[in-house]
Amino acid sequence: MKRYLRFISISVILLVFTSNFQAQHINYKDDSGWNLGFNIGGTWQQSDVTSETGYGIGFTLGKALYEKEGKLLSFDLRLRYLNGTNEGLDTENSLILDSNQLDGLYKDYINSGNFHNHKMDINNMWDLEGVITLNRLREKTGIILYGFGGLGITDYSLNTDLLGEDGMPYDYTALGNSASESTLRDLRDGDYETTVSDGYKFMPSLGAGIGYQFSPRFSAGIEHKINFPLNDKIDAFEATGGPFVNDRLHYTALTFRWNLFRGGRNRPTVATTTPVSPAPLRNKPVVNIINPIHSPYATHNNNFTVKANVYYVAGKSNITFRHNGLISNDFSYNSSSKRFTSHLFLVPGKNIIEIIGKNEAGYDSESKVIIYEQAINALPPPIVTFLNPSFIKYSASKELPHPGIKILIFLEFN
Repeated sequence: MKRYLRFISISVILLVFTSNFQAQHINYKDDSGWNLGFNIGGTWQQSDVTSETGYGIGFTLGKALYEKEGKLLSFDLRLRYLNGTNEGLDTENSLILDSNQLDGLYKDYINSGNFHNHKMDINNMWDLEGVITLNRLREKTGIILYGFGGLGITDYSLNTDLLGEDGMPYDYTALGNSASESTLRDLRDGDYETTVSDGYKFMPSLGAGIGYQFSPRFSAGIEHKINFPLNDKIDAFEATGGPFVNDRLHYTALTFRWNLFRGGRNRPTVATTTPVSPAPLRNKPVVNIINPIHSPYATHNNNFTVKANVYYVAGKSNITFRHNGLISNDFSYNSSSKRFTSHLFLVPGKNIIEIIGKNEAGYDSESKVIIYEQAINALPPPIVTFLNPSFIKYSASKELPHPGIKILIFLEFN
C-alpha cells in the first residue's frame, strides 16, 4: 500500500507545481453545478487477516446543492460507483477452536489449523455521498479540501482457498506455527474455490480528500474513503478477539473531476458561402473580482489593491475600469495570467468599483463596493497658564469663540 500512496502523492504534487497559480479557480456564472469525476487507486482491508492491496477504479456524478461566492463552505450530493479487488494472506497458523465457525467452513482444519486467506472481488459498489468543501479556501488558493460521508450497497464475492486440486484440504502439519508467503503460495493451487459470501451488503462510508483546481473546469487530487461492513467476516475469518471488532474496507485513489458548464457559452458557427471554412467559435469575456472577495468590504486603509481575473479579452484596451463612475486607466493587465491589478486611493465612505471586459462575442462586468472608514483621533483642548508672577492675587477665565479652548489668567496686584 505504501507504494500506491507514494505514487499518488507524488503525482498530485507534480500536478500542482506545474500548474498556473494565477489561474481563475471558480466561474460561478457559467458553472452548472454538475460535476463528473473518475478515480483509480487501490483497495485493501483493515481486518484480522493480513491484507494485500488490489486495484480499484470508479466514477462519481455530483451536483452542488449549496455553492455561493465568498461563503466558507459548500455542499455537494454525489453518486459513486466502484469496482475492484483485494486479497489477504496470513503467514501465522491460526488454531480452529470452533468447528461451527462461519457455518462449519473450517471444520476440516480442527487438527492442523489454517493459514487464513481470501480474495474479495468488489463487483459493484454504489454509494450516495454528501460532500462538504472549504469553498473560500478553494476560491482564494485553488486548494480543495473536503470531507464526505455516505450510505450505500456493495455487491461483492468473497472466496477462500481451502481445497487443493484433488478436492482435499491442505495439510499444514509440516509447516508448524508459521510459514513464508512464497511457501504458502507454492503449496496452494490459488483457485479460491470456496465461497464465503456473495451478493449485496449494506455499507456506510466516510472519507476525505485534498486536491487542486487547475482551471474552472478541471481539478485533480487524492482522496481516501472507508466503508464499514458492520460485521467481522469480509476477511473470511470471524475472530473471537483482536484489535478490530468489525472489519473495514479502504480505498485510496487519484481523482480527476470535470465541472460541467452550461450550454450557450460559445456562439454558433456562422454559415457562410465564402470562405468555405466556418467562422471560429468565440467566448464572451468572463470577469471575476477576487480582491475584495466580499461586497461590501470595509477597510481603515485608504490604499487598496483591486485584483480580478479577466478572460477572453485581447488586452488592456478591451477592459474598462470605473471608480465611483469615473473611468480610470490606472491599472495593469497580464495577458498570460489573465490578471487585472489596480492600486486605488480610496475616498472616505463608499467606493464603487466596476470592471468591464469586451470582445467581438459580447461583454461581461462585475462590480463591488469598498467602504473606507476613517479613524477619528480625539485631541484634548489646550490650556494656557502664567507661571510668572507666581503668587495669585486675582484670577479670571475667558471662553474663546473656538469650542473647548479656555484661557486662564492669573494676576498679582501689589
